[in-house]
Amino acid sequence: MSTVITPVTAVAPLRVPFSVFEELLNLSDRPETPSTIHTEYRFTGVLDEDRLRTALAAAVALHPMMRARRVARRAGLRSPQWEIGEVNLDRVVRSVSCADDATLASIRDAFYSELIDLDTAPALRVLIARRPGGDSLLLSLNHTMTDGVGALRFVYSFARAYTGSPDPVSPIDALEARALKVEFGRETSPQTLKAGRPKNPWRTPSFVSRQSAPGERGYRFLHVALANEQRRDLDTQRYGANATMNDLLQAALTLTIDEWNRAHGEPANVIGVLMPVNFRPFAWYGEVVGNLTLGGRVMTTPRQRATPETLMTAVMNRTQWLKNSGGGLPLFFRLPPLLYNMIPVVLAGLGRVLGDRGFSGVLSYYGRMDSYLPDFGAEAGAITEAWGSPPVYMPTAIAIGSGTLRGRLLVTFRFCRAAFSAAAARRFSDLMIQNLLMLGAPGVRSSVG
Repeated sequence: MSTVITPVTAVAPLRVPFSVFEELLNLSDRPETPSTIHTEYRFTGVLDEDRLRTALAAAVALHPMMRARRVARRAGLRSPQWEIGEVNLDRVVRSVSCADDATLASIRDAFYSELIDLDTAPALRVLIARRPGGDSLLLSLNHTMTDGVGALRFVYSFARAYTGSPDPVSPIDALEARALKVEFGRETSPQTLKAGRPKNPWRTPSFVSRQSAPGERGYRFLHVALANEQRRDLDTQRYGANATMNDLLQAALTLTIDEWNRAHGEPANVIGVLMPVNFRPFAWYGEVVGNLTLGGRVMTTPRQRATPETLMTAVMNRTQWLKNSGGGLPLFFRLPPLLYNMIPVVLAGLGRVLGDRGFSGVLSYYGRMDSYLPDFGAEAGAITEAWGSPPVYMPTAIAIGSGTLRGRLLVTFRFCRAAFSAAAARRFSDLMIQNLLMLGAPGVRSSVG
């Protein structure tokens, strides 16, 4: 029997249009590479499935976008429509037994390769993996309804409902906040948008050389953990006081794509790695379930990639600009309303004409995760691993999520199977870790940055 919950926050279903960015994200949601946000925790204890189901219902009721389902697609000038109303939690939560990490790896690949239908709310799935030494909790959310920050905020509600803890929700109107044009359209000056741009911003970035049968569907994941000693040896300050772990990871991925392509006879020219940027104001930086993340490409040329110092200079200048400007996307906010609302239609048409062209890879760094782990209570125990990755689709083929937990750097590699065989994925991940350790090796202080 289906579990149907009528949220206490809405007397009747409410219809709202997709935001421009929700519609763009929905265009990338494909059966062969579904736009799923990967969020995963490993515990020292066990999770109670019945309590999780009850907690999920309570958490979903608190956040409007978790109760959103698509009720109409685009029709001419009319945007697609959400309905915020009832949810059906039947088959949203399930559990499996895993004898070892290899079994879970196969289950993980399949779980995040499943398309999550937007026509039924909530657009998420929860998997409990029973493992020797402690359960794992996997959540898969359709990116059209929320970004990674919103997914984490939802996990807080999930955990607090599970433990019976208070869950104060921000007074920010989550539906109005989705209108980035209203919230952020006046904040970025033309001078800020120009500063730090690469010399060739419109050149098409090179894609990763494919090493797999092109017809394969879905994803494969690899989890890599750098030990405390290796993590401590990563010296961002080698490149100046402003260098960050995100810069080091961006540079390592860029260098890896460069070397990988040259090794396979397809030298890269411009490489552009997508870096998401949270556009929520500081006052509610971790609040609101929805899509309020913009960003842009960390662009480098072969000349800039010639040495670690020149590479890091280019990466640091670019990441700083993206953080300050949102990657130039706020320029769209200055368009007249009709043109602004037609951005998805125009870009979808260009995509059909030009092919999917935009990013060489995707990388998101989550920072020090110890300070914002959810708490599922004493029976669940401590979280010993936290993994996550953004979605990706062909021909980009590679997305990476990374964060630091208890001194260890945890790196999630998500590969499109259409571009990477299992062996190729392992070789690529090994090469990136080698490059990361090389770039971060302690050395003479540089004036970079």
